Amino acid sequence: MNQIETLKELLGAESGASWIAFMDYVKTELAHVLTRGKPRKKDIEESIIGQAGFTSWSEMIETPTAENGLGWNLAAWDSWKRAYSLIQKYPYLRYLELTASAINTVHRETKPNFPVDVAAWSFYKSGREILQADRQQNSLKAAQKTVEQVKEQLADAQIKVGQFQQEVAACKTELLANNNTITTQAEQLGQLKQRLTITEPAADELSVLTKKFQSLEQRFSKSQNELASLKNRNLWQRIMNKR
Repeated sequence: MNQIETLKELLGAESGASWIAFMDYVKTELAHVLTRGKPRKKDIEESIIGQAGFTSWSEMIETPTAENGLGWNLAAWDSWKRAYSLIQKYPYLRYLELTASAINTVHRETKPNFPVDVAAWSFYKSGREILQADRQQNSLKAAQKTVEQVKEQLADAQIKVGQFQQEVAACKTELLANNNTITTQAEQLGQLKQRLTITEPAADELSVLTKKFQSLEQRFSKSQNELASLKNRNLWQRIMNKR
């Protein structure tokens, strides 16, 4: 097994702490990638990286395994590199079978007071567990309070729904009454139209009779005038005859 195959095998191991073995191998064979700054071109060419045909460690990391790369990602490498530097500073971490993520998390939470030994680590973890339990209890209390609030809101909503249903029922009743009124008014309007239809011929006949009456009245008045005139003439003749 060559060096590249060894790197791939260590990278693909399933053990939670296998990343330490990978980083140990990198430290032995590729120490320059763990130092700060850009590695020298000569160091790259003479290392596994150059032998595999790559010009940089990042290129080898991101290149697929089918193309002789590691098929990995730079974010994971940076995480492992940070955690490994803490293992170099605090060797006891190597024997706790911790993941790189766990070490980095504790470092982030305790900086600048990272646990210096196993006792300090255990003390921190115990305190963290107590704190988490308290947070969970507080979260549970908060959740219970939220449930009670939701129940109250639900009860209020049910009351409002009941009131709304009553209002809807009242509106339906009023609408039905209005419909009945409209129906009655429509029937009355129909009857009135029928009466008007029946009355129209009578009105025409009354107009004709009125005109006839007015004509007769005029003729009667004329006859009276003629009769009065005739009486006057007869009276005058009598007077003249007596003379």
